[in-house]
Amino acid sequence: MKKTQSKLITLIMSILLIILISPVNVFAGNGDGSGGGDGQGKNKPLELLNQSIQDDDTDISLEPYIVLDFNKNVVNLLVKEDNEKCFKLTDSDGKSVKINILMADDQVDLDRRRQIIVEPAKALKEDSKYTLEISDDLVAKSGSKLESDIEIEFTTGTSSSTKSSKDEYDPDAVVEDEDKDNKTEDSDNQNNDEKTDNSNENNDSENKTNENDQQVNPTSNNTTIYIAIAVVAVLIIGFGVYYKKSKTK
Repeated sequence: MKKTQSKLITLIMSILLIILISPVNVFAGNGDGSGGGDGQGKNKPLELLNQSIQDDDTDISLEPYIVLDFNKNVVNLLVKEDNEKCFKLTDSDGKSVKINILMADDQVDLDRRRQIIVEPAKALKEDSKYTLEISDDLVAKSGSKLESDIEIEFTTGTSSSTKSSKDEYDPDAVVEDEDKDNKTEDSDNQNNDEKTDNSNENNDSENKTNENDQQVNPTSNNTTIYIAIAVVAVLIIGFGVYYKKSKTK
């Protein structure tokens, strides 16, 4: 009799233990850690895609408007101040020429987030050679940098020269980067601009998706607990009835 009771108690405890452990295993297995984001857009180096003055250009305006289009956001407040120090204009004698660095506010003008304009503070000399230097310290909002310094040499024309002048600048002529990763990154930056001070990202969307996949469904979890309690209650009642019958006999 005692052996039978001991076996029943052991059986009930085993079933109870299995029921209580099972929900944990089921819900813990929902997340497989297979996030789809590869972060390649962020890892790609910063590149100069287009410039209004090409290397060795001649007959350039004495008041050039040097428009530089990059493949990433280089004007965000996080990098703007440091990036302004990455440009230097020198004459043929190596003397520095004072310049102005123009950057749009990417919170207001998102289309200009990858564009920087360099212009001399005053008119340049006629028929003179100049070199625009761009340091490889130039950094995008994503943290990407130029792989090397960039130098653009050009020669000015006369006072009548208009090549690469401000009058030729077309604010609507934004160079679009055809790279898919960069488009995703830029799109992500735009979404975050609308929410929390222009902070990207497609990665955030992917992380949220993964988090949602791994979240435990409260309704399903409660249902499992109720079933476990009901099973235990049935087993206890059954054991009580069996015990009474056995004692009567």
